[in-house]
Amino acid sequence: MARRAGTITDWRPIPARLEAPPGPRTPKSLHRVTPHALEAAMPAGRHFGSVRKLPSGRYQASYWHNVTRHVAPDTFPSKGDAQRWLSNIETAIHKGEWVDPAGGRMTVAELAEHWKSSDPSRRRSTKACNDAILRIHILPTLGLRRLRQVTPPDIQRLVNTWAEVNAPRTVDRQYDVVRAMFAYAVRSDWISRTPCRGIKLPAITATRRRALEADDIVRLAEAIDPRYQAVAKAGLAGAGFHDLRRANAITLVAEGVHVKTAQTRLSHAGPRTTLSIYARAVPKADRAAADALGRTFFQTPAQRSRTERARDAGTR
Repeated sequence: MARRAGTITDWRPIPARLEAPPGPRTPKSLHRVTPHALEAAMPAGRHFGSVRKLPSGRYQASYWHNVTRHVAPDTFPSKGDAQRWLSNIETAIHKGEWVDPAGGRMTVAELAEHWKSSDPSRRRSTKACNDAILRIHILPTLGLRRLRQVTPPDIQRLVNTWAEVNAPRTVDRQYDVVRAMFAYAVRSDWISRTPCRGIKLPAITATRRRALEADDIVRLAEAIDPRYQAVAKAGLAGAGFHDLRRANAITLVAEGVHVKTAQTRLSHAGPRTTLSIYARAVPKADRAAADALGRTFFQTPAQRSRTERARDAGTR
């Protein structure tokens, strides 16, 4: 009889152990195969991957994925242990959580090269700073370690070593490179988790900077002499060269220049940098704010009446 694809109701000879009493319209040698009988007659389905016994008596598991054969990093004492490992790998593949074992064998130095070329939008100065941090502070300690061997305690010890000789902000900048590198490894499916978890960094204390006003800039310019420290001659102890750039930002914001324009002139990546790092409240602006509050809340009745009359006249 013709076979219908996709069904299990074909007529076929079956082993004698599965034979049922022949029906009234069924040839004696052919019987209808039920799903239960077919399942009992067919061999069990193949397991994912393969397991082989080594001459040592241990078992080795391997599997194919992405057109590549992957071998378990360790051997197993029993065949059941090897098959359970393969079952976990199969589950990870179906869930999209599979991680390439070859990625874990990559060294931190190799990861650094991949990470440095992963973002073409980085500025040249940022690339130079990252190269220096990798070369001096990270690779001498972790360069030869494989990714799967690096643990959170390893990262914490590295940070503690930095904190003994560097300022907290410097440690934070160096740790940013390590964290970004391992985050890239996770995104690339080379490791399943980053070792940069729960790392404690030294506390950063805010530094109070001196805000240079216009008179200070004039005195500094008049005191410039290549043979002397201009800042000391001008009586501006504590002020540094970078404070001139900060004074630029403070002046732009204090004079009401739009923050986006100030950001562009200072070549900042965003207005947050302009406002949170460079712009500060200068004493003159602070006095003006106090005077504005005083005029509003501490006027005498006569002064308040004159202010209201002037406001009403301005709105007509």
